[in-house]
Amino acid sequence: YVQNAGTGDILLDPSSTETIDGIASFVLYPGAVRLVLCDGTALYSIPIVGGTKTFTTTGSYVWAPGIQQWDADLIAGGGGGGGGSRQTTRMDGAGGGAGERLKRKILASEVVVGATTTCTVGAKGTGGAAAAADNTNGSNGTAGGTSSVGSICSALGGGGGDAAPSMQGGAGGGKGTPYTSSPTTEIYITGQSRQQKVPQAAASGVVHFTEWGGPAGRPGDSAEGAVTAALGGQKGGFGGALVSAGNAGANGTGAGDAGNGGGGRVNGAAAGKGGDGADGKITIVEVI
Repeated sequence: YVQNAGTGDILLDPSSTETIDGIASFVLYPGAVRLVLCDGTALYSIPIVGGTKTFTTTGSYVWAPGIQQWDADLIAGGGGGGGGSRQTTRMDGAGGGAGERLKRKILASEVVVGATTTCTVGAKGTGGAAAAADNTNGSNGTAGGTSSVGSICSALGGGGGDAAPSMQGGAGGGKGTPYTSSPTTEIYITGQSRQQKVPQAAASGVVHFTEWGGPAGRPGDSAEGAVTAALGGQKGGFGGALVSAGNAGANGTGAGDAGNGGGGRVNGAAAGKGGDGADGKITIVEVI
């Protein structure tokens, strides 16, 4: 029996030209347990417990033999908040949109055993700069990056929050791939011009979904707490609050969270920059 009881990866690589399960080598991921057998010529293995691999930066994943399916959980990068403006009337930047989250079962028929696939972790979006002069707006936040497992599946990054064009502030940047199964509902938050989709329960009480977008950010001047995805857990940013005029927006903390908008100021006073979003994350679990 071979167990990976640590946090790193173990390469199962037989000596010289010997093979294991008909291939040259494969990776034993953290938590995995296998029974390794030999018939005198070649090595074989029986998976007992599946391993789990988590990526917080882009890396490579090897598809191990004997696995029935892989449960993939992708979170894309969160968008940055918009920068605060300096006008005759104070105007805040909007919060960015949370990165999309995708949970998907990857079947053995979709992969090549022993092959390596690149897992790309979406980078955070950066917060927009604060206005540097009177009667100017700040800069928009940038979108978060896409997270993907090769060409098999992907989750889109949250959009950047707008710099405030009015007292209500710009639209939050929530965006993402819509559902691939029904039912779905499009919802709009007051002051938002971009849409988000949330999972809806079927009559049986079972939620049908394969993927959903992260929540949109709050508009500028919104002092409400950050909105959280119904199932995703990642957060959209909120606009610069009245109580934090001129302050920089807070950065996203959890994977896929968006940055908050920067606080605006009236002319002659410094505005705040938008907060950065948070990087995404990918987790792949072997199912025996």
